[in-house]
Formats: sequence, C-alpha cells, structure tokens
Amino acid sequence: MPTAAPRIVAIPKRLALPTPATTAWLPWLAAGALIRLLLMPTTMHNDTVWMPWMAHKIVEGHWNVYQHLLDTYGDRVLRPVVWAPYMPLYYLVTAAWTGFLRVLGIVDVGQWTFQPQWEIPGFHRSIFLVKALYLPFDLAIGWALGRLVPADRRSLVWALWGLSPVTLVSAYMMGQNDLMATSFVVLATLAGTQAMLANRGDTTKTHPWSDLAAVLLGLGAAFKSYPLFLVLPFGFLLCPRKRDLARFVALGAAPFVVAIVPFLPSAAFRLGVLLNPEAQRIFAGIPGVGPAGISPFIAGYVALLTVLAYRRSATRPAPIPLPVIAFLVVGLMLGASNWPFYWMVWLTPFVVWSVATSPLTYGNALGYAALFLFWTWGWGTRASSGLFLPVFPGALSVPPVIGLLNTLYPWERLTVVMQSSLVGLLVCQAVGLLREKWENARPPHPVLAVLPFHALLVAWILISFLPAFIRF
Repeated sequence: MPTAAPRIVAIPKRLALPTPATTAWLPWLAAGALIRLLLMPTTMHNDTVWMPWMAHKIVEGHWNVYQHLLDTYGDRVLRPVVWAPYMPLYYLVTAAWTGFLRVLGIVDVGQWTFQPQWEIPGFHRSIFLVKALYLPFDLAIGWALGRLVPADRRSLVWALWGLSPVTLVSAYMMGQNDLMATSFVVLATLAGTQAMLANRGDTTKTHPWSDLAAVLLGLGAAFKSYPLFLVLPFGFLLCPRKRDLARFVALGAAPFVVAIVPFLPSAAFRLGVLLNPEAQRIFAGIPGVGPAGISPFIAGYVALLTVLAYRRSATRPAPIPLPVIAFLVVGLMLGASNWPFYWMVWLTPFVVWSVATSPLTYGNALGYAALFLFWTWGWGTRASSGLFLPVFPGALSVPPVIGLLNTLYPWERLTVVMQSSLVGLLVCQAVGLLREKWENARPPHPVLAVLPFHALLVAWILISFLPAFIRF
C-alpha cells in the first residue's frame, strides 16, 4: 500500500522563526548600542547634568520647577540664558527617572552641587545613568524608521540612525534631550502612514490611526513645542472632512494645552518657555523686506499649508508621504532661522528615511552631518574637545578650533557659508522628495554607507584637539 504524501502545514507568520533576512539589522542595533554605552560615561556637556539637576527639584517637592528656580536664584534664571527652557513633560519624565534612581540607591541627584563647579558623587555612574533615559526614545525612533521602509532596507536604517554622528554627539556626548520630542514625531509619522495605507485612497473617512498620530504629536509638543507645527500639515493629509480635521487639531493640541495650563500663572514659565528667546528665533524677520520685515519660516509654512489645502479640493491628489511633510516642515525651521546646532537631530530621522527610500539623497545626508560637526566648533571647547572632560581633565584647556579657523578665514563668514550650504542641500532634497518618481537606484551597503560618516566623526575629534598641538 503506497505511503501518503506528507502534509505541508503553513506556519502562521507571527509564529515563524526569525531568519537571517529578517534579523540582518540586529548587528547594527548592537553596534549602535555599544558605541552609546562607551560614550555615555566618558563624555559630557554641562547640560548633561544641568537639566536633570533642575528636574529633580520636582522630586524634592517643588512641582513648579520654573517658579522655584526664579524664587531661589533670582532673575539670572531668565538671562542671559534661560535655565529651564523646556516644556513640563520633559521635567516630569526626567524627575521620575532621577527619583527612580534615588529609590534604587545608585544615584542621588539631590546631592549634586554646582557652585563654583559641579560636585557629583559617583560622577561617571551618574552621567551614564542620566543619559540612559534617552535610550528608549532612541530605540523607538529606530524601530519606527525600520517600519517606514521596506524590510530589506532596515539594516541601512539602523546603520545610519544607530551610528549617526548627529545622534551620538548631541544625545550621548552632550546629553541633549531632543530625542524625546523627536521620537514622538517619528512615531506619529508611522501611525499616520499606517492610516493612509489602511484607507487605500478612501477620501470619505478618517482611520483611527490618524487620531493616534495627532495625540503623539501633542505629546511630543509637551516635551518641546516644535511638533505643533506638524499638526496642521499632517491633518490636511490624513483628514478628508473638515470635522475630522478639527478633531485632529484638537487631539494634537490637547496634550500640549493640558501640560502648560498649570504653569501659565508663573512668569518664569511664560518668559522662559513660551517666550524663550532661543525658540523665538524661528520667527525672526529679514529687516528691510516688506514694511516690517518678513519671517522666512512663517512665509514658507503658510505657503506649504496653502498648497496642502488646495490639494484637498483635487479629485485624486497625488499622495505625499508623511515623512516628506515632516522633512519639509523641520527643514524649513532649520533653513530659515538661527538655531543651536543640536536641533539637527529633529531632521536626522527623516534624512535617514530618505536615504533608505532613495539612495540618491545619500550625498545630502553626508553634507548635513559634516555641517553639524562643523557647527559645534562655534560653541568653543565646550562642544568639541571639552566633551571628553570625564576621561581627560585637561580637555577644557584645549584652545577652541574657532581660534585656529579664524587665522585662515573669519568664522563669521564661515557660518554664512555653512548656513547657505544647508539651505541649498535642503532645497535640493525637498525638490527631489516632492517628485512623483525617483530614479531607480540600489541602496548603498550599510557598511559603505556608514564608513564616511565615521571618518567625519574621527576627523572632527582629531581637529578638535589639533589646537593643543599647534601654536597660532
């Protein structure tokens, strides 16, 4: 009697074992994590400990950290540099983290003092653990980016994002908190993209994922206010009906409003956060253009909203990916205003996405990284050689690179060249992203893509210490 043929049983996708093709990005995740773990205890900027120290005041019972600082230290908390310039959710989350560390008995921020200089018990352990707060937000960005591109390009995404000099320097060397708000923007972009895919061009309804995208933008704005500028552009693309758009805007504004309302009576909050001079730079106008000057950012933003509004009346408008909208809005902020160099992290996830989507933008991404590293020298030693203070006590005594550059070409003129170059790169990439089709090009291999970025990073470190060996 013949033997029956073996029955083939399909394994559900959710139960299928991982394969090398689906896990090829894991080594890049591990490499990025290793570099972060090495940098976290060995590098620092004043902001690494300055912001957690202030946030810990909440743990000590001062829920309105803005007013407490003003009452304790006087007007110097508002000028020349605002001590507490961030939105309430940042301080609340950071306070929860420092409180957790205190409960564990491994770091007590309440023991830190900063006059005349920082005195921090368990210094290396402390700076390592306060930076560790950024890791979940960092991983969320990488995870979301990996799902915004085809599966075969996730390795490239994790390579570029995990080993980006912009991310490493700003978050894990300086300890800047911009990854927090940025993670919510990228997650909102993913949620909105899923909503667009689910609707499949249906212009009569709004998918529930759109509401999630709005809430995520609002949560991001409760860390830093810039995600608010994405609410309307995203709403125009995700909400076909006016009442859906109104709900989207309301959901996007709600977390921000809820976060700031308790602090509005505080003059320290209003002047230091809502009217923060650094943030107000994006509204600065060009003198002599128009009767009272023109803000390039406002002009460009209004133009973008107008184009998106016109598209809504088209019968079958060509789809615009949400990462492109995020790139346009954030790029407009950076290209049309004066800003601190570490804001480049806001743009970096969408630059990574663009390279994975269209390899032709790789040169632009390399240009952004080079400009970012160049800009750090404008802050003197504090944002270059001085970052290595935890392992090299003499790092702050190294002469700033800006002094060496000034012997070759005035730094003020170099900054004009850099900003003009950035605007040129942004315009070229914006035009390319708005094209209906890209030329067919193979993505670069992750190793080949990352090597030039790390060559830039190594060169930046060497040049940062160069003035110590050259007399000028």
